[in-house]
Amino acid sequence: METVKTLQNRRTWILAGAILLLVAALVYGAWSTIGPSTKYQGLTLTGNVELDDATRTIYTQRIQVTQSAIASQKESGEDVDLNLYLSLAWDANAIGDLVLARETYEEFLDANPLYFAAWNTYGNVLKDMGDEAGALGAYKQAIDLEPTEGFYRDYYEQYVKLYPEDKEGALRILEEAVQNVSQTPWLMVELAAWHLADGNCEEAFNHYDVAETLIPENQSLQDLIAQARTQCAK
Repeated sequence: METVKTLQNRRTWILAGAILLLVAALVYGAWSTIGPSTKYQGLTLTGNVELDDATRTIYTQRIQVTQSAIASQKESGEDVDLNLYLSLAWDANAIGDLVLARETYEEFLDANPLYFAAWNTYGNVLKDMGDEAGALGAYKQAIDLEPTEGFYRDYYEQYVKLYPEDKEGALRILEEAVQNVSQTPWLMVELAAWHLADGNCEEAFNHYDVAETLIPENQSLQDLIAQARTQCAK
């Protein structure tokens, strides 16, 4: 069990890492006066979202109101209500304005770098923009602050996407997730798939067995097990 001093040290390191990642992101986008197309050269600036005109108008109006509220609070010298940033980032992402969503999350995280859910959502925005390394770093911050299966899933999938040849690194992430979260069906299936690809059928079926005890009547799992049996019988 971690001591209070150990927990404090861990929190300090996580905070330091979060700040460094934010600094890197802000430096990356330091050319704000020359337009987003240059500032984020090579990245996707708008998301592909389908909205009817009425819905888009509602989001746009809400964005304008929120931006005005933030500007007013800044001008008055008072602390900005951080929920306004979250609302603005959410609405910006909803209409596909990835630049506004990204920069708003960065402002929020600069003020509250320990909010794990925002790191994960920020990572989603970076991934949509094509900033793959930035997304991986954001997902890592989320799991460092709050290790959940969902956060590990995003981190793992992004890691595999960036480093498809690093099989051992992928395995370490899955094993760490089991240690920090628990034996969940998704983790057991992913570990089984990893060992199956590695040619270790016995270890693969050990993990499939655990998954089967967790979700015994899941047809998708049964299909995976049947495919694995066919593969291992060759």
